[in-house]
Amino acid sequence: MSEPKLTLEYWDCECETDYIHPVSEDICPVCDAMRVEQPLSHINEVIEAGFELMQDETWHTSSENPYLLTGDELGRTEQRRKAGINW
Repeated sequence: MSEPKLTLEYWDCECETDYIHPVSEDICPVCDAMRVEQPLSHINEVIEAGFELMQDETWHTSSENPYLLTGDELGRTEQRRKAGINW
């Protein structure tokens, strides 16, 4: 079984429904979950919920280290920082 692909553009709160939030929202207005304490959203769930993703904005997680980025992903992360995308 492959590991889930995550996106840096959305995060999940603790709500049972409507739990996907863009990174521009720091706190869920329903459950008060804070973005910095919550997991990133699975790409397939983001798409199923009808949200849009920027092209090539994926992050592959690792069971050993969920914060491990590949070389290509590090480059995209640096591009996001330069563009002012705060995650």
